[in-house]
Amino acid sequence: MTRNTALVTVIVFLCAALCCADTFRHRQTDEVFNGFASQKSIDNRTQVYNADLETFKPIVLAEYDVTTNLMGRRNRVIVLPLKQGEVLLSKVISDTLANAIVEASNKGPKFIVVEIDNPGGRGEYMKNICATITETFNCPVVAYISGGEFGGAYSAATTVALACEKIYISPQAVMGAFAPITSKATVYEDPQNFVETYSPKNLSAYNGYAAALAEKYNRPASVAMAMLDRKIEVIEVADRNGKRSFVNRLDKRPDESVVRTLTKTTSQSGEVTLTLTPSDAVAVGMADKVVGSLTDLLVDMGAADAKLIMAGQVDKTIRKFLAAKRNLGDVLTSVDYLQKRSEELEKQLNEREKQQMQNTVQREYRRGTGGREPYSFDLPAEPYGRSRRSRNRRYESEIVTGSEPMVNTLRLRNELALVLADLIRGYNRAIALVRRWPGTLPQDMSLQMLEQKLVAARTLQNDIVFRRSGTVAPRSSIGTTGRANRGAGYNR
Repeated sequence: MTRNTALVTVIVFLCAALCCADTFRHRQTDEVFNGFASQKSIDNRTQVYNADLETFKPIVLAEYDVTTNLMGRRNRVIVLPLKQGEVLLSKVISDTLANAIVEASNKGPKFIVVEIDNPGGRGEYMKNICATITETFNCPVVAYISGGEFGGAYSAATTVALACEKIYISPQAVMGAFAPITSKATVYEDPQNFVETYSPKNLSAYNGYAAALAEKYNRPASVAMAMLDRKIEVIEVADRNGKRSFVNRLDKRPDESVVRTLTKTTSQSGEVTLTLTPSDAVAVGMADKVVGSLTDLLVDMGAADAKLIMAGQVDKTIRKFLAAKRNLGDVLTSVDYLQKRSEELEKQLNEREKQQMQNTVQREYRRGTGGREPYSFDLPAEPYGRSRRSRNRRYESEIVTGSEPMVNTLRLRNELALVLADLIRGYNRAIALVRRWPGTLPQDMSLQMLEQKLVAARTLQNDIVFRRSGTVAPRSSIGTTGRANRGAGYNR
């Protein structure tokens, strides 16, 4: 945790040194112009917009003294939504929002607003957006927790807000560790699955990162960590001088007295939850101010006359993500049926081949002066229970038959081969969808699991090919991809 905090702090100071440069003055030539920097660079030169010349030009920022005064910036504010539940569940969607933040900063607005009404999601996608915000040195980024379908910012979404310079919150919104069960929960089998989707337990691994973001703007680190970690109990304490602060109960010092407890225990397992109302969020220091609308936010930021631009770059990507998720669900349903069918056929085939190997065969004995010489060969079996003994002058034969299985071995092998071919196609299709759209898999599945099942299906397919040809597949010839080497004993 300490190492992560130090790393984020260094990045913050480096970015702050270059933040929102609007008036540029060259240290040696005293050249002065108004404008704004972009995040585009060529050969260590940053593309900067010169408002006087109305054009971009590459400069070395280190050679200039910069002053933040909004002069030269365009009189607009760009609003980017973090209001769909899928944003922090998909790498593609989070990348789309991150790119939208960069593109918006390059257009020179007075500032960017990330409007948040989100139940949370996965830590790696949360961190992706947070990193983009903290690295956006050329334009201020503020958060507005607006409320709506989800009622505020929860879990990973609160950490995204912490990455912003200011946090505004609506009177109808809250900041919390667990999102309430809404209509979105009907997508999942039960409420617990909904919680694990939007507030997974592995988010606790990111509590150090959240703490570093909180400390960047003097927000309580323990409260930020409790939004991600279900085992952190936050209390307000007062020292001997009466100074109050919020700490993890485990970090309470002997000279501190407990004023109140912010978190509530939710289960016998010791897990706790934290929910802050708008007034509590401001009092605790997690939010800067309660505002009733985006218009009030503009007034507080000194941009009442700015043009408000609502950007919706993520909407199209979300529609594609949801379509891919539905498609993957259909593929997984088909794969599940084919997997069970292949297991049934394999069991039947193994039993049939075992029974066939135990059948009694016909034996024929030839009579001669030197006695009789036995030899044997397989003949078609007689109906069950029938035996006969035939004799003539030259030889004697005896046929003893056992029960004949009802299912034909060859038919079983052929059907299993067809099922395996469809199963392999299904796994390949599912893997392609997951690689293209990470986050579409159910919580209890992973890409590695699909790849392992694909290998197993290919291995069995190769085994069936050898068994159909009447040989035994050499184990050493099957590699990690499940394909058999075309060596001895392989017939196509």
